[in-house]
Amino acid sequence: MQQILDTRITAHHPARASFAARLFRRVLDADHRYRERLALEKLSDEQLHDIGKSRAELARMMRKGNRA
Repeated sequence: MQQILDTRITAHHPARASFAARLFRRVLDADHRYRERLALEKLSDEQLHDIGKSRAELARMMRKGNRA
């Protein structure tokens, strides 16, 4: 329980985190990436194409916004 509290406290200051808190954060991040990859594998090719198109459009919009 203390490790979880340490993780919450040090989320904004990773350098101050204990080894256990850093390890816990890495496990959570890895789990998140794993679940995201599983979800992507379930999508059809058409859905993946739409996601890619949306990301490309967002990137273009952000680049335009930076120039303005």
